[in-house]
Amino acid sequence: MKICIFMPTTIIIDTSSKLSKQNMLEINEKRLKQYQNGIKKVLDLNKKHNFDIYIADNGYNFNGKIQIPEGINIIMNNPNKYGKFNKGAGIHEIWNNNIDIISKYNYIIHFEPRQELIDNSFIDNFIQNPRTLFTYGQNNNHFNTGLFAIKSNELISYLQYNHSNVMVQKCLSLEYILFNYYINNNIKYDVIDKMNLKWYDAYTQKTYIM
Repeated sequence: MKICIFMPTTIIIDTSSKLSKQNMLEINEKRLKQYQNGIKKVLDLNKKHNFDIYIADNGYNFNGKIQIPEGINIIMNNPNKYGKFNKGAGIHEIWNNNIDIISKYNYIIHFEPRQELIDNSFIDNFIQNPRTLFTYGQNNNHFNTGLFAIKSNELISYLQYNHSNVMVQKCLSLEYILFNYYINNNIKYDVIDKMNLKWYDAYTQKTYIM
């Protein structure tokens, strides 16, 4: 069974973008530190698993701004046409740009490393029993998408029916449309209580444990 950790990033943001002007994005100085810590922690916790690990960045060239540990594959040619308006649409763009990589694996562990893992309980739970695995957001009507594990063929099928431009036009959230896709298509998935990570909310400037 082939498994990878796939980490979409925007390490250096466009400060003139709509999301940045709405204070929906963390400023570059702080996000650099958050990314550095988040990437190091996920790598340290998962050396035992010997995963392939990818960073797929859709921001500006971050060379020299942040130290990426050895053993991580970096993909820099990712588009960001829609991600400047809708974060989830930006992740869609990155996934679509890397379908060839995603399709090489049975499962993708999706992790957004501006967060920082407290421990490896979510990933270890998945490894003990590989399956599509999520946590619910508030009110149990959407998924948390900062960390989840998914069958690669399910992710690819999902992308065929949900498009970045529609997300922007209709102001759709990735957390809700991914959840609705699984519910509406009766696709089996499992849920555990928490991701057990630190999430930094750029808008409120608060840190939450999730």
